[in-house]
Amino acid sequence: MHLAGPGLILIIGLADAIHLQQKFDDARADGLGVRESLLSMFTTVGRACALTSLTTACGFLSLTIARHEEVHDFGVWCAIGVGVAYLTVMLLVPVALVFFPGKGKRTRAQAFSGTRYLRRFAAPVTVLLVLLSAGVVRTRMDSSLERELPEDLKVVQDTNWFSEHFRGIDRIEVDLHADLREPEVFSLVERMQEDLRDFPGISGSRSYVDAIRMTLAPEVLETEDGPILGIQALGSGNGLPLNLLNRDLDRACIVFYRTGDFGTEAYETFRDRVKEYADQLPDGASMKLNGHLPMFYESTTLISKTLAISLICSLVMITIILIAVLRSFRLALLCLVPNAIPLLVVAGISGWLGESLHLGILIVFSIGLGLAVDDTIHLMVRFKQLQNESPTSSLRDLMDKAVVSSGFAITLTSLVLLVAALCYIGSNFTTMKWTGVTLGIVAISALLADLIVLPWLVEKFHRQPAPQPEKAQS
Repeated sequence: MHLAGPGLILIIGLADAIHLQQKFDDARADGLGVRESLLSMFTTVGRACALTSLTTACGFLSLTIARHEEVHDFGVWCAIGVGVAYLTVMLLVPVALVFFPGKGKRTRAQAFSGTRYLRRFAAPVTVLLVLLSAGVVRTRMDSSLERELPEDLKVVQDTNWFSEHFRGIDRIEVDLHADLREPEVFSLVERMQEDLRDFPGISGSRSYVDAIRMTLAPEVLETEDGPILGIQALGSGNGLPLNLLNRDLDRACIVFYRTGDFGTEAYETFRDRVKEYADQLPDGASMKLNGHLPMFYESTTLISKTLAISLICSLVMITIILIAVLRSFRLALLCLVPNAIPLLVVAGISGWLGESLHLGILIVFSIGLGLAVDDTIHLMVRFKQLQNESPTSSLRDLMDKAVVSSGFAITLTSLVLLVAALCYIGSNFTTMKWTGVTLGIVAISALLADLIVLPWLVEKFHRQPAPQPEKAQS
């Protein structure tokens, strides 16, 4: 996971550099000198760059809520990296522009001057995003060990071979604390084994009940004293299977052999089935899952839940920042819509494709929200600047000018993020691969939402503040 950090930090720093470079070139094209162009650059996008770094850092810091050391450290170090990248860009880019100011050609922002053409795509793009997001109702959360590694890896092939020809190399242990001499306990373990032996992904089971059945005749086993007679027979000649029960006859291990793909969803179903039998034990007895596989699945479930909480925390922090910057609760809520769209699209596409949401996607959710809001901040900060400069202009005119001013840089930074995401897709590690896929979807859907959906939302639902009356001349 830490391997993905440097690439993300580089992209974040490069995005700020692109916005600074564009505003500097625009100022130079207007005939300003190098010093005046630098001042114009900082005035126009300096605040927005600081805010985007802050929101991105918040996205990474929200990962610290996850109760997993790897995820926690990843969030901390990436947040520090965002701060270092911001300081580096804000110090080195102006120095570079002083020595290499260029010819002062205006960027291709004119491509966005005909913003009325973008409005023609508002309806189809909105419908497309809604349809993609609708798949979220089919989405499920599931992770497994097998899906993290490619099938052509030798260790995976060897594991599959053992699973096919034997009972498998993994097992789930059920730890039973009870008086094993009681017929009621013996019968319950027997029924549980028969019930769960055919559970998907389970190839068989083994317990002290099986050992007793191989020792006693069926007619003896069916008697009231059958279980204790069987245990006594097992213990004769120091033949007690200590891997299945202890000498005090108050603890046993029931082993279920796992061969098939056993994700967190199947594990939770299996765990609930075992719990149903545990509830039927006599008073004072208990039964729970044990072993490294339950530990993996329980930790994965815990991480998934805490990542969902971290996403909510990230959303709250970003909302507070937007309200403080835009000084409008309504406008901040409108800005959340295009930033929620990329996450819904990712979950929706996963649902339509039948892919489950695993850790690789969930980790990117909090990060993706911080990255997606960057474009929104640049666009809306420019919108507020233009509104202060021309308070009588209509919302449509202000949004058009904001898109013309920031649209090129927003598109370019989204393309940079998309290209970087493609680099992760080639990884054999499933988490890294889905990190790339998720970032790519976030980049494309966030660009469409910011340049097409957000202007329409602002025009339709934002209220133009009333102009302040001029003070009468005394």
